[in-house]
Amino acid sequence: MREWVEETVKRIKRLNPGFVLEIGCGTGLILSRIAPECIKYYGTDFSQNALEYVKRLKDFDENLSHVQLIQSTADDLSKLSGETFDTVILNSVIQYFPDSEYLLKVIEGIIECVRSGGAIFLGDIRDYRLLDFYHASVQEFKAPSTITGMELMQIIQQHITQEEELLVDPAFFYKLKNHFPRVSNVRVLIKNGRYKNELTRFRYDVVIEIGEEKKEGEEIEWFDWGMEEMSLDEIERIISERTPDIVGIRSIPNARLDREWMIMEWLRSDNTGNDTIDQLRERLEGHQIIGIDPVEISRLGYSLEYWVEVFLSSTDVDGSYNAVLRRKEKSRIPFFSLGASLYDDTAPLKPFSEYASNPVYGKIARGLIPELRDYLKLKVPEYMIPSAFMILAELPLTHNGKIDKHKLPAPWEARIGLRQEYVAPRTEVEKKLTLIWSEVLGIEQIGIHDNFFDLGGNSLLIAKCHIKIGNILPQNITMMDLFKYPNICALSEFIEHGQSQKNTDRKTISRGKIRNIRRDFIKQQRETRQRKRRAY
Repeated sequence: MREWVEETVKRIKRLNPGFVLEIGCGTGLILSRIAPECIKYYGTDFSQNALEYVKRLKDFDENLSHVQLIQSTADDLSKLSGETFDTVILNSVIQYFPDSEYLLKVIEGIIECVRSGGAIFLGDIRDYRLLDFYHASVQEFKAPSTITGMELMQIIQQHITQEEELLVDPAFFYKLKNHFPRVSNVRVLIKNGRYKNELTRFRYDVVIEIGEEKKEGEEIEWFDWGMEEMSLDEIERIISERTPDIVGIRSIPNARLDREWMIMEWLRSDNTGNDTIDQLRERLEGHQIIGIDPVEISRLGYSLEYWVEVFLSSTDVDGSYNAVLRRKEKSRIPFFSLGASLYDDTAPLKPFSEYASNPVYGKIARGLIPELRDYLKLKVPEYMIPSAFMILAELPLTHNGKIDKHKLPAPWEARIGLRQEYVAPRTEVEKKLTLIWSEVLGIEQIGIHDNFFDLGGNSLLIAKCHIKIGNILPQNITMMDLFKYPNICALSEFIEHGQSQKNTDRKTISRGKIRNIRRDFIKQQRETRQRKRRAY
């Protein structure tokens, strides 16, 4: 987590922020690191609780005294009173937007308040092209060894259908240059980081430059990784022998996604539908990694005295990336100030909505099945109610316009891949919790030992459960309690017997003592910064 934050901060600081607007500042994770070096800093958020937390940070840290906080949504900039900025930040908030239309509206509003020569930083965006890779990675990790490839594919497809966050194709942002005249350049950058995790594998950052389009006079010598049989040694040889001012490599396979690529290849193969996960994992163990981690490209450039920028195009849909290396002698700064010619993308244009997921569809999918089943129970006998429901974007049709039954997906069973046997709820608390989980997850049969996250739950859905539990049960249950007890049995036991013990254990430190500890810590940080400044 710390590495992710620090790498994001480094990337923002390269934009030389002075007059900054951060939309969705949250509890100040980015604000507290960027604002001390800025002339003016506005932070907005729709959550009053988050803004109250940042206000307390301001009280303890004089370096944040110039920060101004505003409660508003991302698309409402009316409270800024005509202020303009050289840098606007939206970090780790886009995935919570309702759809691509709202995202486009937010970007349009931001562009109007950015000065010429300024930039918009959009951080931590989930890659729509890698949605199946992501769910394949998660579900293969959780799947027991006995399920088949066909069953795993059904689980993956169901989770894709129920996805409730906004994922965006990088092509969406490249298309902005054709839509907004003030956009001079767009760069879609791979997340920096040494560790392979969900953040570095399936997410990216975007820098949108505002103002006149910059022209770059230098010609780039491009190499295609696959067609020209490139390697790290070959790149080093080319640079050592020719010493080019600037060189680019296209379509570099991404080692961070090597395992996911193999899983999807196995699942899409016609002859592996009945093979088990054990057989897949045996293949993965013996597989030789063919990709290159972006970090390796950066290290090579550093050793050769070259700046390196690693970015995504809209034409590579398998997670591969491009890299440009520029000799440091020719430039004192990295690529953030180089021209648009490095990043031009010629992919065919489509409507913006086709470049992003539809979170509303996932929310409807989860709620529709329980409602439909309850409705049918009032209208038809029990034996006439279908045992399984599937939500499809469209029905597969034959050339004659009839339903093609052979192309219909097999009914998805929510309990496929679960290690636990089904155990029905027994107590009143268990029955109430089961009804809440069933409504939120869109699954009828939930056992008391089933894990919430194995059933397709996530942090957003657990927040919905938290609200519904608070409306039905009188006990004070926190969000952390739901993460700590992710099945009905453990949670109901905690509710019935653990609350009193929890309240007994939660005692000792007074609010005043917490404030003193916090104040001493911030004072120590401030003194450390001042010593460093005096040293320089």
